[in-house]
Amino acid sequence: MISGLARKIAVSALLVSVSLVGGCKGEIAAPSTEASSAALWQKSPTLVSAQWNGDIATLTGRAEPGGRVVLSDGESRNHAATADEEGRFEIEVQVPPTGIYLRGRSQIGQDFVDGRGLIYLQSGPRPLAAVVMNGEASYSLMPKGGVEAVDSDGAVVVISGRSDKKQPPVITVDGARVSAVPDQTGRWAIMMNGGRAPMRITVNGQVYDYPGIRSAESNAALSADGWQITRNLGGKAVQSTWFPVDK
Repeated sequence: MISGLARKIAVSALLVSVSLVGGCKGEIAAPSTEASSAALWQKSPTLVSAQWNGDIATLTGRAEPGGRVVLSDGESRNHAATADEEGRFEIEVQVPPTGIYLRGRSQIGQDFVDGRGLIYLQSGPRPLAAVVMNGEASYSLMPKGGVEAVDSDGAVVVISGRSDKKQPPVITVDGARVSAVPDQTGRWAIMMNGGRAPMRITVNGQVYDYPGIRSAESNAALSADGWQITRNLGGKAVQSTWFPVDK
């Protein structure tokens, strides 16, 4: 039986590109309006990086040149910016101690085009800024090389990261050598059976102790030198993502 995570990755063909650049058009409301017609061609926003100054996260990304980008928490707080003529934008977000999820959207009139995944921000001495992807490989907005994220539904595990795009990384999982080929941006991903139990991953000599999947939905929590987030994908299906952070 193929797990939901494996099926989604196979269908999306994202083991190398991991959908980390470029957008995907989301649902668009009120399709009868002229604005909605224009929204069909609107590029969805893609977050690229994050920098911290205390509890303020400065997020940079790319969107439709001249387009309006909105980051929303789904309740009352919105953060907006307009992309420049090259499509670059920057937004500052004050992050509460409990962390915050944001949805990135491009706006045209009253219509929106959703970006891929949910942005998760956690301030503090070991901050996190990442994009959490359901059924796909999540990624960090603060990459430092090596492993960026480990996603698993308990049946399949996807280990993804970044390295020198000219040199494939040297990776082992519990002592066994595995191979990954970086794409043109240096990003790579490998898919294996398992993920429920802890495992030791090394990338170019750097050690990462993945703690294993959490079986129930939970808020972000520090676990084995990383932030772990587990969300329900429907029914009994869950996906757990572990983001290594500096010690």
